[in-house]
Amino acid sequence: MPAKILLIETDKALAENLTRLMARKGLRVTAVTEVETAGEALNHEGYDVVIFEEEVAAEGKGRLFRKVKTRHPQAKVILLASCRSDRHPCFEPPFEVFAFLHKPFRWDDLMEKIQEASSHSHP
Repeated sequence: MPAKILLIETDKALAENLTRLMARKGLRVTAVTEVETAGEALNHEGYDVVIFEEEVAAEGKGRLFRKVKTRHPQAKVILLASCRSDRHPCFEPPFEVFAFLHKPFRWDDLMEKIQEASSHSHP
């Protein structure tokens, strides 16, 4: 079964493009562009992979990030970081992150991380 992905990205155009591309690859994607909508999605669905925009993950001192890890502990988190750092993003997450990608990122790199994360979600 294809991975179930929650994409949390405030750039609507990027969210739409990524959703369309992931759907073409057979992935089941729910994209949200607002923190409130993301919280609601987490209340009603289970996800294998959650892709967070760094700014959203950091909002409210990581409140939404914590919700992902407490409600869906098996979900692997991919953080899309805006800060340019070779090792760490600007946001220090309160829980383990499966992978970091710096914006702008390559589509192939994102797909590779999604495949790795989903294989770890379903051993």
